[in-house]
Amino acid sequence: MFSQSALALGQFRGRKLALLVGINHYGPGINLGGAPQDLKIQRNLLENRFGFAAENILTLQDEQATVSGFLAAFQTVLQNRVQSDDLIFVHFSGYGIRLQSDIGAIPALVLPGTKGPEAIALSTVQRLLQTLNPAQAVLVLDTSFDNTPYSLGAYWHSRTYPKSQPTPALVTLEEDAQSGFGLGRSPLIQLLAAAQGVTPEIQINGVAVGLFTATLGEYLSAFDPLGTVTSGQSNFAIHLPRDEAQPATVQLLGTKSAALYGVAPEVTTPAPGNIMAQSATGIGLYLGGLGPEILQAIAPGSEFIALGESSQKILLTSKTGVFGQGKASSQDPSPGTILQEVKRHLPHSLSLKIAFAEELSRIERVDATSAFANIAHLATVSGPQDWVDYVFEDGYQLSTITGKNVAGIVPVSDANEAIQSSVARLQPRLEQLLALKWLRLLANETSTQLSLKLQLQRLDRFATVVTEKNTPLRVGQPRGNTSPQAIFALAEKGLYRLENNSGQPLFALGFAQSPKQELFLLTPKEGVALNMSTVGTTLEFSALRPLGTWIIYWIIGDRPFSNFQNQVMQQFGELETIPQKLEKPLPLIQALLSDLHQTSPEGTEATKDTYVLATNQWAGLHLRHTVVEAG
Repeated sequence: MFSQSALALGQFRGRKLALLVGINHYGPGINLGGAPQDLKIQRNLLENRFGFAAENILTLQDEQATVSGFLAAFQTVLQNRVQSDDLIFVHFSGYGIRLQSDIGAIPALVLPGTKGPEAIALSTVQRLLQTLNPAQAVLVLDTSFDNTPYSLGAYWHSRTYPKSQPTPALVTLEEDAQSGFGLGRSPLIQLLAAAQGVTPEIQINGVAVGLFTATLGEYLSAFDPLGTVTSGQSNFAIHLPRDEAQPATVQLLGTKSAALYGVAPEVTTPAPGNIMAQSATGIGLYLGGLGPEILQAIAPGSEFIALGESSQKILLTSKTGVFGQGKASSQDPSPGTILQEVKRHLPHSLSLKIAFAEELSRIERVDATSAFANIAHLATVSGPQDWVDYVFEDGYQLSTITGKNVAGIVPVSDANEAIQSSVARLQPRLEQLLALKWLRLLANETSTQLSLKLQLQRLDRFATVVTEKNTPLRVGQPRGNTSPQAIFALAEKGLYRLENNSGQPLFALGFAQSPKQELFLLTPKEGVALNMSTVGTTLEFSALRPLGTWIIYWIIGDRPFSNFQNQVMQQFGELETIPQKLEKPLPLIQALLSDLHQTSPEGTEATKDTYVLATNQWAGLHLRHTVVEAG
């Protein structure tokens, strides 16, 4: 059932019109790659989630999106169509820039031109929306205006216009001299990838896509279809994978609460994706609700159910970007039908994807390729069209793709160290990083069918709930932090509380990832039993060093973790200290995967190359808290 606020947001008398603008081709050496995928994601969301009619979505790509083409779309096509009761939705994927003017530095969108790129001020775009005089306007910008102090390298492409290129000419309109902005009845809703800082494109399954658009699709599909801008200001933030230095922002120019897309979605069930259309190769699937890293890793054979009268099983056969192809168990379901994840297949051969820094010489690249080939079970070399986990730097160190050194790596002791020995030196850390990647891939709080409640409490006299998560996700259900920031002072006491409402006994293991990416076991080796009780199972903790953000993983299954226990016994014997730092976590996490793996039913083909995880028998929940100095 909708809440009253959700019903109010869903009441909309006019039509829903959209303009989608995506630009890859600006000129030699300055092209992007992800705009078409962005527009495909947005079109799917608008049509299949928010009920936009296909004929009411106008698309401009590349040479169609010159300044003259862009202005014509507003001043001719839309001006003749938009009525006072309509909603107008505008999405832009392409370069942004901050240009100097008489009034200071102004953000602008970069468009292709006949004599080189041109720019149009963001204020001009706002003015164009105002002249349409719709009932509601939404502006989504997957672009950034500021240059980053570090290089994103060849594997992440910044959407800030390159400093090395000639500055685009600024095209202005007379109306730009006017001040203020308002639509009369509703404020402009702006969803910005980066009000300050930089937003990148990333590679998912061999296709470039804007990180902001991909994660916006994940949020609206899997987490909170009924999210509003006011709740979004505390809950809606796009984080770069493994690096939260540049969160996205959500802005509302005004005080009235509004749905993120200006109207409540017609399909409100949280889901990993939906059916798109039939093709010669199968059923088209949108799978963006799974999130980039998980979608990159899942293997063909993963199973979904198309929710509806027949609840048909859909088998994943291939992936391209955030989309896929599937095969139905019987008749093909209709476009727009939402999916439910049933079984997640993850390949045994999963490894870290390592890119090479541009500064490495050709000989160094050859040597490094040979060195990593010897540990292919841990890390493999990534090409420019591949997903990237980490970068092998010219100092033979490891960094994130945003340039941060990976903590915990033994520094080079010899300036003349050979690459073979440097990769061997990195091997223990690579094992730890791969274990952490496996834990991230076990996250399924948006798709698990186990009924659970997880709380992070502060042990004060009020037993304050800092964060609460409930599964399975339901429409309008609160999720995420009840407090915007979970902050604990060093040595402050806290409590994890897990409540099992699934109707069957469950078992849980807890892990903590430190700011240095060390991994700790929080529970006894056998985990904790989650009996069916409203009292729940609790585990106390003290906020530890190092200072910074800790990530807590709770892995829940329907059977004892016997393989995990055996591995713990081999490494530690009987655990005497909890929490216990795991120096060699990879064998432990692989044993955990074996415990969660669903054996093939008798008479069916065994899955020898993948772990098969069933959403009605496993849950992976994450929490975060930040540790600061006391006082």
